[in-house]
Amino acid sequence: MACARRTDAIAPRARRWAALLAAGLALGALGGCAEPPAPFSATFVFPHGASVVLDYWGERDFRFASPRGGAQTWVLDGQIHIVVAPSLGFAGRGQVFLVGELLSRPDPAAMIADEGWTWGPPPAGQPDPMPGVTVRTARAATPTLPASPVEIVVAEERRLAAAQFVVDRTLRPAMDMTLCGDAVNALVASWPAAFTGSGWAAIGAMAGPRIDGSLRPAPPRPELPDDYDFQDLRIATR
Repeated sequence: MACARRTDAIAPRARRWAALLAAGLALGALGGCAEPPAPFSATFVFPHGASVVLDYWGERDFRFASPRGGAQTWVLDGQIHIVVAPSLGFAGRGQVFLVGELLSRPDPAAMIADEGWTWGPPPAGQPDPMPGVTVRTARAATPTLPASPVEIVVAEERRLAAAQFVVDRTLRPAMDMTLCGDAVNALVASWPAAFTGSGWAAIGAMAGPRIDGSLRPAPPRPELPDDYDFQDLRIATR
Protein backbone atom coordinates (compact mmCIF):
# COMPACT_ATOMS: atom_id res chain seq x y z
CA MET A 1 0.00 0.00 0.00
CA ALA A 2 1.52 3.33 -1.02
CA CYS A 3 2.00 6.11 1.53
CA ALA A 4 0.14 9.30 0.71
CA ARG A 5 2.27 12.47 0.45
CA ARG A 6 1.48 15.43 2.67
CA THR A 7 0.29 18.44 0.65
CA ASP A 8 -0.53 21.06 3.32
CA ALA A 9 1.39 24.32 3.15
CA ILE A 10 4.58 24.67 5.19
CA ALA A 11 3.89 26.62 8.37
CA PRO A 12 6.06 29.64 9.08
CA ARG A 13 6.82 28.48 12.61
CA ALA A 14 8.16 25.07 13.61
CA ARG A 15 5.48 24.26 16.22
CA ARG A 16 2.50 24.52 13.90
CA TRP A 17 4.39 22.76 11.13
CA ALA A 18 5.45 19.95 13.47
CA ALA A 19 1.88 19.37 14.67
CA LEU A 20 0.62 19.01 11.11
CA LEU A 21 3.42 16.64 10.22
CA ALA A 22 2.97 14.52 13.35
CA ALA A 23 -0.66 13.99 12.43
CA GLY A 24 0.35 12.93 8.93
CA LEU A 25 2.91 10.49 10.28
CA ALA A 26 0.31 8.95 12.57
CA LEU A 27 -2.05 8.40 9.66
CA GLY A 28 0.78 6.84 7.68
CA ALA A 29 1.49 4.36 10.46
CA LEU A 30 -2.18 3.38 10.62
CA GLY A 31 -2.10 2.83 6.88
CA GLY A 32 0.67 0.25 7.12
CA CYS A 33 3.56 2.43 5.89
CA ALA A 34 6.05 1.49 8.59
CA GLU A 35 8.20 -0.83 6.45
CA PRO A 36 11.97 -0.13 6.60
CA PRO A 37 13.19 2.31 3.93
CA ALA A 38 15.27 1.01 1.06
CA PRO A 39 19.07 1.25 1.57
CA PHE A 40 20.72 4.20 -0.15
CA SER A 41 23.97 6.12 -0.55
CA ALA A 42 24.46 9.88 -0.52
CA THR A 43 27.53 12.04 -1.06
CA PHE A 44 28.12 15.34 0.76
CA VAL A 45 30.75 17.86 -0.30
CA PHE A 46 32.41 20.71 1.59
CA PRO A 47 33.46 24.13 0.25
CA HIS A 48 37.13 23.23 0.74
CA GLY A 49 36.80 20.16 -1.48
CA ALA A 50 36.47 17.31 1.01
CA SER A 51 33.59 14.87 0.56
CA VAL A 52 31.90 12.19 2.66
CA VAL A 53 29.83 9.24 1.46
CA LEU A 54 27.05 7.89 3.67
CA ASP A 55 26.01 4.30 2.92
CA TYR A 56 22.85 3.53 4.88
CA TRP A 57 21.33 0.06 5.19
CA GLY A 58 19.23 0.58 8.32
CA GLU A 59 19.15 2.10 11.80
CA ARG A 60 21.93 -0.17 13.07
CA ASP A 61 23.93 -0.58 9.87
CA PHE A 62 25.59 2.35 8.10
CA ARG A 63 29.00 3.63 7.04
CA PHE A 64 30.84 6.92 6.54
CA ALA A 65 33.75 6.94 4.10
CA SER A 66 35.84 9.42 2.11
CA PRO A 67 36.59 8.85 -1.58
CA ARG A 68 40.14 9.93 -0.71
CA GLY A 69 40.59 6.94 1.56
CA GLY A 70 41.71 7.02 5.17
CA ALA A 71 39.82 5.84 8.24
CA GLN A 72 36.15 4.92 7.85
CA THR A 73 33.34 4.67 10.39
CA TRP A 74 31.40 1.41 10.11
CA VAL A 75 28.33 0.66 12.23
CA LEU A 76 27.32 -2.98 11.93
CA ASP A 77 24.64 -4.55 14.11
CA GLY A 78 24.77 -1.45 16.29
CA GLN A 79 28.49 -1.73 17.04
CA ILE A 80 30.70 1.23 16.08
CA HIS A 81 34.03 0.52 14.37
CA ILE A 82 36.84 2.63 12.98
CA VAL A 83 38.30 0.78 9.99
CA VAL A 84 41.77 1.73 8.75
CA ALA A 85 43.17 0.34 5.50
CA PRO A 86 46.62 -1.28 5.51
CA SER A 87 49.37 1.31 5.93
CA LEU A 88 53.03 1.66 6.82
CA GLY A 89 52.01 3.08 10.18
CA PHE A 90 50.60 -0.35 11.10
CA ALA A 91 53.31 -2.45 9.43
CA GLY A 92 51.21 -2.88 6.33
CA ARG A 93 48.23 -4.38 8.15
CA GLY A 94 44.65 -3.15 8.23
CA GLN A 95 43.06 -2.25 11.55
CA VAL A 96 39.56 -2.50 13.02
CA PHE A 97 38.90 -0.63 16.27
CA LEU A 98 35.66 -1.34 18.12
CA VAL A 99 34.92 1.95 19.90
CA GLY A 100 31.34 1.73 21.15
CA GLU A 101 27.71 0.82 20.57
CA LEU A 102 24.78 2.86 19.31
CA LEU A 103 22.33 4.31 21.79
CA SER A 104 18.61 3.63 21.48
CA ARG A 105 16.78 5.83 19.00
CA PRO A 106 14.65 8.47 20.77
CA ASP A 107 11.13 9.38 19.76
CA PRO A 108 11.40 11.98 16.98
CA ALA A 109 8.32 13.80 18.30
CA ALA A 110 10.22 14.58 21.50
CA MET A 111 12.89 16.43 19.49
CA ILE A 112 10.54 18.83 17.70
CA ALA A 113 10.48 22.29 19.25
CA ASP A 114 9.84 25.88 18.22
CA GLU A 115 13.38 27.20 17.84
CA GLY A 116 12.40 30.32 15.94
CA TRP A 117 13.07 28.83 12.50
CA THR A 118 11.63 30.82 9.61
CA TRP A 119 11.01 29.33 6.19
CA GLY A 120 11.86 30.63 2.75
CA PRO A 121 12.04 29.55 -0.90
CA PRO A 122 14.93 27.50 -2.30
CA PRO A 123 18.24 29.36 -2.74
CA ALA A 124 18.01 31.63 -5.79
CA GLY A 125 20.36 31.29 -8.72
CA GLN A 126 21.60 27.83 -7.77
CA PRO A 127 21.05 24.43 -9.45
CA ASP A 128 18.29 22.25 -8.03
CA PRO A 129 20.13 20.17 -5.37
CA MET A 130 17.65 17.27 -5.49
CA PRO A 131 15.53 17.24 -8.67
CA GLY A 132 11.90 16.30 -8.07
CA VAL A 133 12.04 16.91 -4.30
CA THR A 134 10.51 19.90 -2.47
CA VAL A 135 13.35 22.12 -1.21
CA ARG A 136 13.21 25.08 1.19
CA THR A 137 15.60 27.27 3.14
CA ALA A 138 15.30 27.73 6.89
CA ARG A 139 16.93 30.26 9.21
CA ALA A 140 17.25 30.12 12.98
CA ALA A 141 16.89 33.35 14.93
CA THR A 142 19.14 31.98 17.67
CA PRO A 143 21.26 28.83 17.20
CA THR A 144 20.70 26.23 19.92
CA LEU A 145 24.44 25.47 20.10
CA PRO A 146 27.50 27.48 19.05
CA ALA A 147 28.21 24.97 16.27
CA SER A 148 24.60 24.78 15.06
CA PRO A 149 23.91 26.06 11.54
CA VAL A 150 22.15 29.43 11.30
CA GLU A 151 20.79 28.82 7.80
CA ILE A 152 20.22 25.48 6.13
CA VAL A 153 18.61 24.04 3.03
CA VAL A 154 16.12 21.25 3.72
CA ALA A 155 14.37 18.78 1.42
CA GLU A 156 11.24 16.69 1.87
CA GLU A 157 13.21 13.47 1.50
CA ARG A 158 12.03 11.15 4.26
CA ARG A 159 14.57 8.35 3.76
CA LEU A 160 17.51 10.71 4.16
CA ALA A 161 15.85 12.60 7.02
CA ALA A 162 15.23 9.39 8.97
CA ALA A 163 18.84 8.32 8.48
CA GLN A 164 20.18 11.70 9.56
CA PHE A 165 18.03 11.64 12.70
CA VAL A 166 19.21 8.14 13.61
CA VAL A 167 22.89 8.94 13.07
CA ASP A 168 22.72 12.21 14.97
CA ARG A 169 20.82 10.81 17.95
CA THR A 170 22.33 7.32 18.28
CA LEU A 171 25.94 7.68 17.04
CA ARG A 172 27.01 11.14 18.19
CA PRO A 173 26.21 10.64 21.91
CA ALA A 174 27.78 7.16 21.88
CA MET A 175 31.36 8.01 20.94
CA ASP A 176 34.07 10.63 20.57
CA MET A 177 33.15 11.92 17.12
CA THR A 178 36.68 13.22 16.51
CA LEU A 179 37.58 9.59 15.86
CA CYS A 180 35.42 9.79 12.73
CA GLY A 181 37.40 12.74 11.38
CA ASP A 182 36.64 16.44 11.07
CA ALA A 183 34.50 16.11 7.94
CA VAL A 184 32.15 13.46 9.35
CA ASN A 185 31.91 15.30 12.66
CA ALA A 186 30.99 18.58 10.94
CA LEU A 187 28.55 16.84 8.60
CA VAL A 188 26.52 15.17 11.35
CA ALA A 189 26.54 18.38 13.42
CA SER A 190 24.76 20.15 10.52
CA TRP A 191 21.65 17.94 10.79
CA PRO A 192 19.20 19.64 13.25
CA ALA A 193 16.85 17.10 14.84
CA ALA A 194 13.98 19.60 14.66
CA PHE A 195 13.97 18.96 10.91
CA THR A 196 15.34 15.46 10.45
CA GLY A 197 12.98 14.06 13.08
CA SER A 198 10.10 15.57 11.12
CA GLY A 199 10.81 14.21 7.68
CA TRP A 200 12.91 17.10 6.32
CA ALA A 201 16.48 16.21 5.39
CA ALA A 202 19.28 18.74 5.86
CA ILE A 203 20.98 18.95 2.45
CA GLY A 204 23.03 22.15 2.75
CA ALA A 205 24.47 24.43 5.40
CA MET A 206 25.77 27.98 5.10
CA ALA A 207 29.52 27.71 4.43
CA GLY A 208 29.21 24.00 5.23
CA PRO A 209 28.46 20.62 3.63
CA ARG A 210 25.85 20.14 0.92
CA ILE A 211 24.46 17.08 -0.80
CA ASP A 212 25.92 16.21 -4.18
CA GLY A 213 23.02 14.95 -6.29
CA SER A 214 20.15 12.65 -5.43
CA LEU A 215 20.11 9.46 -3.40
CA ARG A 216 21.35 6.33 -5.16
CA PRO A 217 21.19 2.61 -4.36
CA ALA A 218 23.57 1.49 -1.63
CA PRO A 219 26.24 -1.13 -2.23
CA PRO A 220 25.83 -4.49 -0.46
CA ARG A 221 26.22 -4.28 3.31
CA PRO A 222 29.85 -5.20 4.08
CA GLU A 223 31.34 -7.51 6.68
CA LEU A 224 34.38 -6.60 8.74
CA PRO A 225 37.61 -7.71 7.01
CA ASP A 226 38.76 -10.97 8.62
CA ASP A 227 42.41 -10.29 7.72
CA TYR A 228 42.58 -6.98 9.65
CA ASP A 229 43.89 -6.71 13.20
CA PHE A 230 41.03 -6.24 15.66
CA GLN A 231 41.18 -4.16 18.84
CA ASP A 232 38.35 -3.62 21.33
CA LEU A 233 38.94 -0.09 22.63
CA ARG A 234 35.82 -0.18 24.79
CA ILE A 235 37.82 -2.00 27.47
CA ALA A 236 39.99 1.07 28.05
CA THR A 237 36.96 3.31 28.65
CA ARG A 238 34.99 1.17 31.08
